[in-house]
Amino acid sequence: MTSKTIGLTLVLLMGALLIQTTLITRLEWFSPELVLTVLLVIALGPIRRVPILVLAFGSGLVIDLLGNLVMGLRALAYTLVVYMALRIRDRLALGIIGVGMTVAGASLVFVALFFVIGTLFDQGTVISADIGRRAVIVPFLDGLIGAALYGPLQKLVTTETII
Repeated sequence: MTSKTIGLTLVLLMGALLIQTTLITRLEWFSPELVLTVLLVIALGPIRRVPILVLAFGSGLVIDLLGNLVMGLRALAYTLVVYMALRIRDRLALGIIGVGMTVAGASLVFVALFFVIGTLFDQGTVISADIGRRAVIVPFLDGLIGAALYGPLQKLVTTETII
């Protein structure tokens, strides 16, 4: 990754982090995972694997620091979901619909992982009565946002080929 690509990716992630932690958290079960969506959209393009995994883990740690959950809970889930997207991106025919469906599926995996890991670490705030609604609404919103962001984000951050 060039310094321009890393810089633009960090700026995009900080913007998504700011929006997610200030505006979207007030929506509770209706809130999309904007940072994860940006990470997935960038990961589905021609970008190297290791830097995006480091960015996924770092973004998760920053959100964990800002929240009241166990340190590393979201970082682990983000890293696993982005790794899964990196492993399957070469097998996909990516268009706008394909990106939207991939982001929605990865977001559903994130919600399930977050629920399972939160249950293992006895986090009561992860387990709530509206987990069913959250498991449907959040992936749907993430898929729509991912499909809308794919073209512009790929034009901004793609400067090299996959290695």
